[in-house]
Amino acid sequence: MKCIMPKRMVLCFAACFSALLLLFPIASMAGINDHITKTETGFYYTVQKGDTLWGLSKKFSDSPWQWPDLWHYNPKIKNPHLIYPGQKIQIYRKDWTEQAKKPAPKPVKITKKPKQYLKFSRINSVGFITSTPLPSCGTIAGSFAQSDMIAQGDRVYIHADPANPPLSVGSRYTSFRTISPIYDPETGKKLGKQVYPTGLLEIESITPEFAVAKVLASYHVIRVNDRIMPFEKRDEKICLQEGVPGISASIVRSEENRVMICDDIVAFINKGRLQGVMPGQIYDIYDLGDNGGPGLIAENVIGRAVVLISRSKTATALITLSKREIESGMELRAAAP
Repeated sequence: MKCIMPKRMVLCFAACFSALLLLFPIASMAGINDHITKTETGFYYTVQKGDTLWGLSKKFSDSPWQWPDLWHYNPKIKNPHLIYPGQKIQIYRKDWTEQAKKPAPKPVKITKKPKQYLKFSRINSVGFITSTPLPSCGTIAGSFAQSDMIAQGDRVYIHADPANPPLSVGSRYTSFRTISPIYDPETGKKLGKQVYPTGLLEIESITPEFAVAKVLASYHVIRVNDRIMPFEKRDEKICLQEGVPGISASIVRSEENRVMICDDIVAFINKGRLQGVMPGQIYDIYDLGDNGGPGLIAENVIGRAVVLISRSKTATALITLSKREIESGMELRAAAP
């Protein structure tokens, strides 16, 4: 004989069971944040087995007695005692609300220091020190004017060097000569020979015996027996940058071998690419006296130099500032633009 429970008792039991669920949620709240997703309209929680509005309100609002508010924000829930696994409900937390009220931090604007440049129109006439023999494409054998001193506008005869690529009409070449070996003022060791550019030539015609070239520019007096090498145009706009920190370099001598060096004079230094010295770097020049002086202090700074050309072990620099005459052997240290 079956025992049939009256319908009224069933309904009463269901109501009591729902109330118990509100008071004693049977699901653990561990890992509940793993079921939260954020969209443009807010935060949503995916209901898990055993969840109740009472328990969720305690979790997200710090008080279970605020479950009616949670129900209010989710009008699709018809019966607050019945929520189902997989159902998405919109949730609110006090700390989220306070955080939303805080104004968003303003983005920090990073102002880059504008680059500074040195424009040096004579850059193509600047020489350098080379520690290896410099190959040439030919030699100036004479001039149409039959003068040993050749200047801009003159035409010259050139004997090509068969060991190097042949000359070509329309190509441009730098005339140069080398000067006696130069020695390091610190160590006394040989640094190499000075390459002294004298002019700019353009080949006009070529015969089996010689080539004819026109002198487009004369940086210095061009002489018979000056050699030529392919012209490489340098950028006269040089970007300034800080020198190599901690490096210790020295003035070797000026390009014109002047005893005293001052503003706008080109000079050589005894450090190069192998030590990180590159074009555009700025160095302060110190006078430390005969015995090293009192140290690297501002009072000892007597000038400033900007690197124009960098070779492997030496560099060519322009003296941009001199408080008094600068001499060979004076020390250079890094400076900022």
